[in-house]
Amino acid sequence: MRDAQRPIAWARRFYDPTLLALLLKDGKASLVLVEDGLEARDYRLLVELRRFDGTVAATWTKALSIPGESSQTVWERALDALAPEGSSPLPSE
Repeated sequence: MRDAQRPIAWARRFYDPTLLALLLKDGKASLVLVEDGLEARDYRLLVELRRFDGTVAATWTKALSIPGESSQTVWERALDALAPEGSSPLPSE
């Protein structure tokens, strides 16, 4: 029985019921928050858009609450709005 419970204890070391995913789709950058836990949780989201040299180009902050076992888009911007003037937001295919 002891060996059967060992994988569960190991999984608790790296498993977190919250996931923040960046999606690039339909010309938009979206952050989707997934809460896999059973209870609602409150978050303060801080999004920083950084240049390649590490300097901050823009910052957005948002307080939010998400119910358990759900997901929601918590931030979304058009890729054109994120790209420097005169450049393409993504390489053309």
